Amino acid sequence: MPEATRRRAWKRRLTFGACVIVVLGLCAYVLSYPHAVKRQLESNGYLRADSSDIPAYIPVAWLVDNTPIRTPVFWWAKEIGMEKVVRDGSALRRGEMCKEFPGGLKVQYVPREYWPNDVGLGHY
Repeated sequence: MPEATRRRAWKRRLTFGACVIVVLGLCAYVLSYPHAVKRQLESNGYLRADSSDIPAYIPVAWLVDNTPIRTPVFWWAKEIGMEKVVRDGSALRRGEMCKEFPGGLKVQYVPREYWPNDVGLGHY
C-alpha cells in the first residue's frame, strides 16, 4: 500500500474516531441532565423552572422542551427516579402548567410538592 493511501486511511480513521467521541460525549452530557436535576434538588430542596440554577444545562433544557430528544431524557429520568420532576419542569417551561383566570390572564403555577418546606411560596 503506497504511503499516500495509508495516510488517507489513517486520516479517515482518525476523523471517524473523533466524530464518535464527540457524539458519545454529547449523549453523555444530555443524559446527565436528570442527574444534575437530582443533585440540585437534593442540595437546595427546590428547582427553578427555567433551569437557571443549573446554568450548564440550560441548552439541554431547551432541547428537552423543543425537540424529540425529550423521549430518551424522560426514559433515563424514569430509570433514576426523576421522571416526574423532569417532566414537570419541562411542562412549566413550555407553559403547559398554567391556570387561566377571567380576562385571559394566564399564570404559571408550581405544584405544591416542589415548594420549599421552609418558605411556603414556590420558587420557579
